[in-house]
Amino acid sequence: MRVLIATGLEELDGIISGELSSRDIDVVGECYYREGLLSLTKERGADVVVLSPHLPGQADTVDLVRELRMAGLRVIFLPGRRDDGKAVALARKAVSLGVYDIVWDPVSPAAVINRVLNPATLAEAGVEPEGEVPGIAVKKPEKKIPFWMRLFRRAKPAAEERKIPGDDRPWASPETGGKPGDIFPEKTPGEELPGAVGNSPRKAPLSYWLARSPTISPEKRAGRLLVVYSSASGVGKTAVSMTTAALLAGRGCRVCLVDADPTGHTLTEHFAGLPAGRYAFEAVRPRGWTFDLVPGPVNPADYGRDSARMVMALRDRYDFMIVDSCPGTLEVYEHIREYLAAADHIWLLCTPEAKAVGAVKRFAMSEGRLVPSLEEKLTFVVNRSYPLAPRKPAEVAAATGFPLGAVLPEDSFVESLFTGARPPRPGERADFLDAVDRLAGGLAGGLKTEKGEDVIESQSRVRQRRPGLRVLEGARR
Repeated sequence: MRVLIATGLEELDGIISGELSSRDIDVVGECYYREGLLSLTKERGADVVVLSPHLPGQADTVDLVRELRMAGLRVIFLPGRRDDGKAVALARKAVSLGVYDIVWDPVSPAAVINRVLNPATLAEAGVEPEGEVPGIAVKKPEKKIPFWMRLFRRAKPAAEERKIPGDDRPWASPETGGKPGDIFPEKTPGEELPGAVGNSPRKAPLSYWLARSPTISPEKRAGRLLVVYSSASGVGKTAVSMTTAALLAGRGCRVCLVDADPTGHTLTEHFAGLPAGRYAFEAVRPRGWTFDLVPGPVNPADYGRDSARMVMALRDRYDFMIVDSCPGTLEVYEHIREYLAAADHIWLLCTPEAKAVGAVKRFAMSEGRLVPSLEEKLTFVVNRSYPLAPRKPAEVAAATGFPLGAVLPEDSFVESLFTGARPPRPGERADFLDAVDRLAGGLAGGLKTEKGEDVIESQSRVRQRRPGLRVLEGARR
């Protein structure tokens, strides 16, 4: 047996190589980039490859596994954590290519060596293959029930009768996307879900999250998705997102604000006063707010496409779902790319500073092409505009190549929101509030309030009764 190690983790490579050599197994070398892996296996005469997605290179992981399998090599695959949807998807694709030696994180050298010495079967892979496996028919054995037990079998009790005493949480139902009784994710005895806080696991079936929300009703709503985005930091995404949510809630809309920024957790920790990681991916109602919040997890690695899809499954419970995005490229933050692809409206924020303008120009030339129908749903917003700014709003728009959609002024009112860690209060007047209100008013056309009134007409009557904006009725205590 000749083993080539290609995990991309130098320390792990060294430990595995040493352990295998101590067992008289021939280690033919280590590979440090994907593009040279296949040629190196042929050059060294390897017949077993230990591979992980951490191996640097541009080649696709699944394509690399396919090439290795077509060359007749056995692959021991280290996809990642079992609770990571992306890792599970990679493992399923690998199993469909005949790779059954799967080692999940946390990886121990002993587990890798065990797989090298003892090849696994399809049943031991731990995941079902994606699609059909050629030449293999997997049939689950039917559970046989004696004839006398079928005569006296009792019907299963209803979901309400199966509730645990003292547990008043709503149970999943066909309306929420799950089967009655599905509250907690499945786990093996003695195994704790990683990242769990109390009874709120970090990863769970979709029916669990739908059932946990205290403010969602089965009634379907418009479900419009607004993403406040900029790849630059410090352009005011959080302030604009929170103010827009408050204003739309004040118009009578049902609104959910999503904290999708793994770098700061400003909405979750600073404004809502919740510890990061608690109620992750749940819809909760902070004290004094008139709209819901979906906090994010502690670990930035838990943000991904699966988490975005899990959150967006709640869209039809709200009139608006507003995503406070994070700075950075779409290649790094796949969950933001997923939100942008599914968005109905995108507010692209930019300030007059050169750093922000450069970030937007890079987005327009490269990453913007990854977002389908970008021009149809994008509104270019120049934030923090002031008379002595280095560029006027029209010059910012001309430099970036996007048509100017709205201008938000520099206002000390925004600083007071961050200082007081609160949303806007009733009766407050500010230029920033008025500008955001005009921008948000264009989103609410055609929507109805809870009383069946038109959103925009209802808000105009509220303004006639008292000055200021009817938004949140109380700040966080």
